[in-house]
This record gives sequence, C-alpha cells and structure tokens, in this order.
Amino acid sequence: MDVDGENPELRAFATHAARKGGIAWGAERDGALAGMVATWPLGHDSAWEVARMYVARTERGTGLAHRLLDMAEARAREAGARRLVLWSDTRFEAAHRFYEKRSYVRAGSIRILDDKSRSLEFRYAKPVAGLAVEALDAAASASAERRLTEILVASVGAGASVSFLPPLSPETARAYWRKVSADVAAGARLLLAAWADGILAGTVMLDLGMPQNQPHRAEVQKLLVHPDFRRRGIARALVERAEQAASRIGRRLLTLDTRAGDAAEPLYRSLGWTEAGRIPGYALDADGTARDTVFFYKQVA
Repeated sequence: MDVDGENPELRAFATHAARKGGIAWGAERDGALAGMVATWPLGHDSAWEVARMYVARTERGTGLAHRLLDMAEARAREAGARRLVLWSDTRFEAAHRFYEKRSYVRAGSIRILDDKSRSLEFRYAKPVAGLAVEALDAAASASAERRLTEILVASVGAGASVSFLPPLSPETARAYWRKVSADVAAGARLLLAAWADGILAGTVMLDLGMPQNQPHRAEVQKLLVHPDFRRRGIARALVERAEQAASRIGRRLLTLDTRAGDAAEPLYRSLGWTEAGRIPGYALDADGTARDTVFFYKQVA
C-alpha cells in the first residue's frame, strides 16, 4: 500500500472521519492498535458507510470484529441511517463470510481502484431501520446463502413444513440455496428477503418457471421466518411484497400450498387468498404422521 500516495487520510484518520460527519474507533491491546472501524454519512438515501474495518490477524476469532461493527452500526442508526454500505476487496474471502454472517448482501457493481495492488471491491449493503423487504438479484442471493441456510435449518427444526424434515443439515440447506441462486440468475425465480432492524430474518420466493401456456402465473414458495423473529409481522410483509412483485412483472394468478392447521393458513386467508381444496395425507411430519395440505390461489391486479 502506498499510504501517502493513495490513502493519506490514514495519517490522521479520526480527523478525516470527523470531517465527513462521522466517527472512527480504534481498539487497543497492551498499548498496541488491534483494530479499527469508521462510519460516516453518504449524503443520499439516508445511507451511511462503514469504512476501514480492519482487525489484526492475532485478534481474529476473539469477537473484536463484532464489537467494532456493533459500535459503527449503532452510531449510524442513532444518526438516522436507514441503510448501511461497505466495500470489501474481492480477495478478502474471510471478510465476506463475516459481513454475510452480519446480514449484509452483495449490492451493485464491483468497484475498480487505481491503486498499487490493483484492487477490486465488492459493495455490500443492508437496510437497518425497522422492517424492510427487498428483492435479491443473483449476486445478493448468492451472498445471502449462509444466512438463508441458518433460517431454513432453524425453521425446519422448529417444525416448519417446507419439503424438508428435521434435523436438516447445513450442507443440505446450503445446497438448496445454491440452486435457488442459480435459478435467480437464470430468471426462473424471484427471491425476497426481510430484514428486522438490520438482521436478515425471513424470506419468500416466486417460482416463475411456469409452462408455456401459463405465463401469467407464479407459485409462492418457501415462506420462512427465523423462529427468533416470529410474531413481528414479517411473514405478512413478505407475502404482501411477493404479491406486489408478481403484479409488477405481469404474474396475475398466484398459487401456494401449506400444511393444514399451520399458522400460515389463517395468514393467507386474512390476506384474501382463496382455498382451492385440500389433499389428505399429502406430506409426512418428522414422526411419520400424514398431514393434509391446503392449496390456495389469489388473483392480483
């Protein structure tokens, strides 16, 4: 790194952050700098940037990175941030895993830096204010796979009937989301994600791969909310946004199915879905009990 030629602000970084309207933190151990992070407003869309997030190699795995990011996120929220943005070198795979664990997803184009090390950077972002539902493109979908895996495993473990039986291994769940990401990239699925106060907490998708004579139809699938975030209106928000998204792309007739008696059944009815019928013993519970499945449809404008 050519500090004076490329990043002279590092010589007085706290001052640099303050001039941008933000703040910088440093972490010390035994009198030596062990980590740093900063955050400042971007000046548009109520977004703040998390910048210069570095932790000494000897401090990795100690929880310091989480503490630093917690402080930066809290400061940005207090200042009114609704979205957080950060950049990470494409070569920093451990950093990518860390940010994805913290519910950030890839967003936008890769940034090319004209620096000594010829850096390319991924842009990561997430909403942090209240409940937000957003569609994920192929890059975002792929980067969300780790967190979506956690949601699927936890949901199945809590009894959700979504084609899998407990205990669901993370490897099987991750393989499923990899296929979903490929379908999103191919335009065969539309994937929505819900964040609750900055944590990716739920998801739903539209299967767009309909027969040639049914281009006006889509199927709602995999409505999932992590058990820690239930009863907050997340499932309702996801279904409503799925309906809106379907309408915007010309999918006027939606279908779905759910296990009879599950909490999702009254939710769909309250949202105006019509029962088309039920099939007795359609799917098995973990103990082998055959359960009925209810099929619903809804026409959206």
